[in-house]
Amino acid sequence: MKKLLVVLTVLCLVFSMAAMAEENPFTIRNGVQFGMTQDEVTKSEGDAKYEVDTERTRGSVTFTEVEYENATIGEGKGDIAYLFLDDKLVAIRVDFDKKVNTFEEAEKYLTENYGEGKELDLKTLGNGVYAVDDDGHPEAKAKAWTGDGFTVVLEEDDDGDIDVTYVDLTADYIK
Repeated sequence: MKKLLVVLTVLCLVFSMAAMAEENPFTIRNGVQFGMTQDEVTKSEGDAKYEVDTERTRGSVTFTEVEYENATIGEGKGDIAYLFLDDKLVAIRVDFDKKVNTFEEAEKYLTENYGEGKELDLKTLGNGVYAVDDDGHPEAKAKAWTGDGFTVVLEEDDDGDIDVTYVDLTADYIK
């Protein structure tokens, strides 16, 4: 439990909302913000090794994905994928390794930091659903927190892995 608290506390810092006001945009790990180019994001991440891939979805969206595998997140490890369209960052997905935390613990943390979560509204998410799941069908156990211009989606897959996806709702493809 103590390890989980450290992981979630660091996750809060890594993915801090900085402030949801316009003059302080949503900031992601290492100062990365939605709308940045792939080059800007990789420079912000420093010398960390990454892979670039094309993430095809079953919908009309194809992302360029920059993935940092086995990234340290607090005391835990996970993969961080930055998803780009037209060379603009539109979503971030964190795939935690098994047993980092439970859905319930992550849900409690997100509620404490973003307010009460709700059932995932696919209508609000629009094409952002493909950032959450390339098939366009999030796992059965999913919940969302919506802020000013973004949504955070928490899911647990059939293997018990926890995924947290930040989606920029202001991106053009969402419609």
